[in-house]
Amino acid sequence: MKITIERKYKKENYTIGNLFIDGKWICNTLEPKERGLKQSMSLVEIAIAKVFKETAIPAGSYPVMAQYSTKFRSRRPYIMNVPGFSGIMIHEGNTVRDTHGCILVGKNTIKGRLTDSRICLGEVMGRVLDAKERGEVVMITLR
Repeated sequence: MKITIERKYKKENYTIGNLFIDGKWICNTLEPKERGLKQSMSLVEIAIAKVFKETAIPAGSYPVMAQYSTKFRSRRPYIMNVPGFSGIMIHEGNTVRDTHGCILVGKNTIKGRLTDSRICLGEVMGRVLDAKERGEVVMITLR
């Protein structure tokens, strides 16, 4: 299964995007500010550009695992092997204050915010779990 996030609106302190699963639009995303990081950059380059808890993860492709989150007390899609970042999840939330580098899902019906976040997370999580049950590799690409 392939998750794709197209970062569309890069604002002063947040980034709005579109999330697709196997080419089908599912929902919008909200991330911290996109600072031009790329997966191919060195850890030193990433560390220089990164602002802790205020930076979107580097553009690139990463494996996704369904893992238990102690914060949310249930499973969430975790994005693995992100250079310079750890504990990156796809989860519910409404504003950039709800993310510390993670990707929030929902509908961008209000400027700079998401609504229907839990519903959208249920859709994404359900598809990830179904793919994992079928033995599929789940990858996410951010561009």
